[in-house]
Parts: sequence; structure tokens; C-alpha cells
Amino acid sequence: KRAMHVFGEAKRVYDFKGTCDEHLVAKESNGVAEDPLVTLGKLMFASHESCDQMYDCSHPQLNTLVDLSKKHGALGAR
Repeated sequence: KRAMHVFGEAKRVYDFKGTCDEHLVAKESNGVAEDPLVTLGKLMFASHESCDQMYDCSHPQLNTLVDLSKKHGALGAR
């Protein structure tokens, strides 16, 4: 499980950078792109869940903070 977390986390890093790069290209070409903050937030939530479930490196109090953040409208938390 821990190795899968590491590989998944590496992919999320590339996806995060890709989202940022795509937003810059869309912005420069005046294209209408979906709000990248939503995508980045989903990656952050996925990262936290993976840390908790697959790598066993979270804490119940941290999980509560992430859950509260999500409940109150945060786009992402880790």
C-alpha cells in the first residue's frame, strides 16, 4: 500500500503541474478553461486520503481538520 501511495503521489504532482501549465496556456491564448483551482483542490484531497489510508501517516485530528475544511467549502486540504 505504501508503494502505491508513493507512485500515486508522484502522479498527482505531475497532474498538479500539468493543470497549472494548462491554465497558463489557456490564459495566454484567452481561452476559456475550467477553474484549475477545483482540479488542484481535488488533487490535494486525494493526496490527504492516500496519506491517511495507504501510507498511514495521518492523525485523527488532522483528518477532522480536512473534513471540516471540505464541509465549509475549501477546494482542497492536506
